[in-house]
Amino acid sequence: MPVEQPEPPTSTETSESTEQPISAGQSQSDDLISSEGQSAAGVFVEGEEEENLDGWIREWGQSRVSITNGLAKDSVGNLYIVGAYSRKADFDPGQNRVEIESIGENDIFISKFDPNGAFLWAKSYGGPATERAVGMDIDSSGNLYIAGTFGRTADFDPDPENIVPLTSGGRADCYILSVDSDGEYRWAKNWGGNLGDVDVFDIALSGSSVIVTGWYSGTVDFDPEEEEDPQQRRPGATARSASDAFISVFSTSGRFDRVSSWGGDTPDDQMTTTCIDIDSGGNIILAGRFQGRFEVAGTRGLDVTIGWHTSHGSEDAFLIKLDSGGSGRWARTWGGESADYANSVAVTSGGSIFVLGGIDGTADLNPAGHNPDVHEVETYGYTFLSKFSPQGVYQWGRSFGPALGLSVASDPSGSAILTGVAKNKIDFDPDRDEAAVDEKDGSVFVSKIDNSGDYKWSLTFGRTDRDLGTGILTDSSGSSGNIFLTGMYRGSLTWKSGTGFVYTSTTDDPNAFVMKMNGDGGW
Repeated sequence: MPVEQPEPPTSTETSESTEQPISAGQSQSDDLISSEGQSAAGVFVEGEEEENLDGWIREWGQSRVSITNGLAKDSVGNLYIVGAYSRKADFDPGQNRVEIESIGENDIFISKFDPNGAFLWAKSYGGPATERAVGMDIDSSGNLYIAGTFGRTADFDPDPENIVPLTSGGRADCYILSVDSDGEYRWAKNWGGNLGDVDVFDIALSGSSVIVTGWYSGTVDFDPEEEEDPQQRRPGATARSASDAFISVFSTSGRFDRVSSWGGDTPDDQMTTTCIDIDSGGNIILAGRFQGRFEVAGTRGLDVTIGWHTSHGSEDAFLIKLDSGGSGRWARTWGGESADYANSVAVTSGGSIFVLGGIDGTADLNPAGHNPDVHEVETYGYTFLSKFSPQGVYQWGRSFGPALGLSVASDPSGSAILTGVAKNKIDFDPDRDEAAVDEKDGSVFVSKIDNSGDYKWSLTFGRTDRDLGTGILTDSSGSSGNIFLTGMYRGSLTWKSGTGFVYTSTTDDPNAFVMKMNGDGGW
């Protein structure tokens, strides 16, 4: 069957500006800030000029869709952001323009910034259908690994001069793309089929292994390589329930290794793994949501909780620890009568685990079955943050809202740094009667909870429910490290740092952003 070959993306388009367009990959560090302290998209209205500050903010896009889905930092401090855009977008936050036009409805971009926030390059890949990127990780050599889904045929080589087409076997396939630190194509693999559905939600590296996780239904062929000898072909995995969870493991060179899956045993059972992290021992930490019941495959003698788990209501949250070979170590579940779910998981340097997610109505966050930790929320759509020991013992839980927590990271002190979108008047401190923050509906939030569960600080910015903090990470600089945040906004954005620095910007179309702040939320 002939392969449909989409036209390669245009790396640079001539803008209507009188400035000379530049090619992707050219550094713009000299043009990020004008002499008045104004960037191409925003203005510093209070406090020090940016060159006198430790933090910075960059924004770009101005296309019909501009959203970030992954953030990574290499060993020398360069930042990489992956996300989606539509039609034509300008990826240079400075005075120059780096315009890339999508092939289809949504294409995927990768952008790189140096440690000081200087734009280095932007690349894209995609096809005539809609592509998604759900996460990204980086190895010690600076190679990037991106997971997502695509339909029909897409070109996975970000170089517009080359085409590497992959074709989905059904409505949509999952993929992993690897590029080097310059955005040059290394390899891409896809899997799926037309006998079932499969979706991927997150990706993580463990040594020389690349691990992706998500859900599938029906029968799915997880091996991207098709042997010429039919007797050598691996059979597809068949879900036992409406949807089973999976991890699929590849080498960093793209070789498929294995797939492990687990779930329920009736058509009413559903399970989705939404997030993954790896601890220092190579153990795999997974979290997500399920309905009905599920069982984790593994050595049952290790922990009685490896057996069957049953949800309390429509959906409950779960946390699972697997060893490096995929065998179950322990599992925990919690929730209430309404929908409860996990969105993000982070492992501290000591092996403790933070889980960030949502609860609706009343939920018991303690999975132990005794000493309940019941959280009664006033409205639907509250965020929870829970902490577990490396052995899966529940430590504490906190909730606030109405808000949606989307990403959590651990800083050098073992504190949790979390982000998402907050709505209406929010009290981020569960132990205070007065509101810690009072902002307009739909603000992006950043908050810090220490390792004992005590509230430290919170910041918000943005004004609509389309303003999102989608990804967060920290580094080990100093006692509390630096914080790097990415997300999107539309309309007016005003950022007030903890040190009184104010940045404001307005856009008619969605913009993506990335920012750096210190561990206290200041610049």
